[in-house]
Amino acid sequence: HRTPLLSLDKAYSLDEVMAWVDKYRRTPDELLLIEPKYDGISANYSDRVLATRGDGVDGEDISDKLPLIELEAPGYRGPLNRPARGEIVIRDDDFRTLYSHITKKGGGLYKNSRNAVAGLMGLKEIDDMLGQGAKLTLVDYDLISIQVTAEELPKRWGAILEEIETKPYPMDGLVIKLADHAYAESLGATSHHPRGAIAYKFTNLRAETKLLGVEWSFGKNCLTPVALLEPVDLGG
Repeated sequence: HRTPLLSLDKAYSLDEVMAWVDKYRRTPDELLLIEPKYDGISANYSDRVLATRGDGVDGEDISDKLPLIELEAPGYRGPLNRPARGEIVIRDDDFRTLYSHITKKGGGLYKNSRNAVAGLMGLKEIDDMLGQGAKLTLVDYDLISIQVTAEELPKRWGAILEEIETKPYPMDGLVIKLADHAYAESLGATSHHPRGAIAYKFTNLRAETKLLGVEWSFGKNCLTPVALLEPVDLGG
């Protein structure tokens, strides 16, 4: 990647997000961009090569999957034929309709869109999937972006969450960025993440399951009870 495709630092509460905001805002009116944190596979398309994030510098070439992929970018929806950086996902509506009858290699339906994306990316041949009408979407990171000032963010937080969660894409949080790209770039990055952005992870996913039993794990000088739980789907 000519520009590293790094991961993001994580926050799990509004207080943690605001601590990051307060650290880097220059004035109360510092502009921020709030975007979905898509739950898919990060990818970059340039010079006719589609590549995964990999270690942020070197990714895997997945250009052979281009026939499956549609691009959604600001003002554009169509073939992936222009530079884009975003997330490969299956739209929620596509998963409900198209993937209700698409069978994976070896038979059976995909249980959730995240597994389906990973499964399709791992295929050596995609002819069967094309024949079944499978489709993936590369969502440009700039497609959905809500602008807010640092001072307004706490007041608008709930409304922004509600608005973004109505969008038809699998997501597991929000991304908060400094809108001033030059300023964000000037802050640099660690080996893991840029300083000019942070990810807020959804943590309110819950489900009920059954305790089927308990096994004992024998460790050094201790016994540890291990719960055996009935499997349950939770956010894929």
